[in-house]
Amino acid sequence: GFSLHLFQLFVPLYALTLVSVANDQTFNSSLLSDTYTQIYLSFLEQDANFVSSQTLTEKTTYYPHLSLTGNVTGNNQAFRYYGGIIAASNPKVYLGSDYTRTIAKFRLNVGATGYFLNANQDYFSQVEGSIARTLRLSASGRYNITLASAFRYAIEIFLSDPTDNFVSVEGRVNLGRFSTGVSQLFDLLPNSVGNKLRADVFLNLPGRIQLSAFVLPQRSIDNYGIQGQVRFSDRPGSPVFVFGWTRSLFDFGQDVLGNDLETSNDTFSLSFRIDR
Repeated sequence: GFSLHLFQLFVPLYALTLVSVANDQTFNSSLLSDTYTQIYLSFLEQDANFVSSQTLTEKTTYYPHLSLTGNVTGNNQAFRYYGGIIAASNPKVYLGSDYTRTIAKFRLNVGATGYFLNANQDYFSQVEGSIARTLRLSASGRYNITLASAFRYAIEIFLSDPTDNFVSVEGRVNLGRFSTGVSQLFDLLPNSVGNKLRADVFLNLPGRIQLSAFVLPQRSIDNYGIQGQVRFSDRPGSPVFVFGWTRSLFDFGQDVLGNDLETSNDTFSLSFRIDR
């Protein structure tokens, strides 16, 4: 019965004989009186190295770009239309237009561009628009504040994985040679860049030198850097020397162990431009 089962279970436990060795002497529990035995387990933890590597390769290829542009401009409005083809290995054909009008000191702009062949993350169909209002802080207008709101939305018909959409509220202060601007991006549209802040500063120095710094976050890439240019004279079409540095921080999420996968890329640029 039930009691017999308990008896048979515990009898072998009382008949156990334990042997231990201490200081090269052997002790048998059956030959000792008033003894007790303590059994424990020990789990050892040892550090191990986990090496994870990731390589990011970026390739830039330049192709001919043929474009045609026209505009109809009035006193307080302007209409532009344009189209072109990028003669890449996968040619890209696009058409677009935008319209700007000033109403009661508000500047309105709306536009659309459609890529009808081989759209990708850099060249994609989109609609965009903005509304802005400038408030003068001085009679000459050199000191002013501009408030604006803007949006951009990628059309998914020609792009299976839309790029960063946004809705923003912006502000800019112009104080003669110095200006700074801040824009807050809101996560309101699908596939948005998210709730992030963009900022830049601009300084126009004597000697036709311009310097600027910026922070431009995106969905998985954060960019910041500086840029400058030197114009050789005040004449129209004067040669311009441009230099810059940009750091891009790439966020690839986390690995299987929960470690952040991030890397950075620094880009230095020097260019010489002649506008005609």
